Amino acid sequence: MQKSEFEAVKKNQDLNFRKVRVLESRGHKPLYPSLEQELLKYVQEKHGEGLSVTTSMIENKAKEIAKSQELGDIKASRGWIKWFKRRNNLVQHCQTQVA
Repeated sequence: MQKSEFEAVKKNQDLNFRKVRVLESRGHKPLYPSLEQELLKYVQEKHGEGLSVTTSMIENKAKEIAKSQELGDIKASRGWIKWFKRRNNLVQHCQTQVA
């Protein structure tokens, strides 16, 4: 199924050939989708309150959620957090100066 979808995209001459043509279903699926959904809600709540969310805060909250969902002891490494941010279009900004 995916191959036929890719072939259809590849053969479509209306698309700009310089753009990368990818399928929406590409990439790794999250191992713990329920954990990621709850973690994303947490990050969005903090952003809604005007607070910044650090990588260590995400790590601690992920471990806390994993315990509450009985997923076992997950590592929540920096690499896992990087991919979590990338999957959910989260960007880490640092403030360089205060006006």
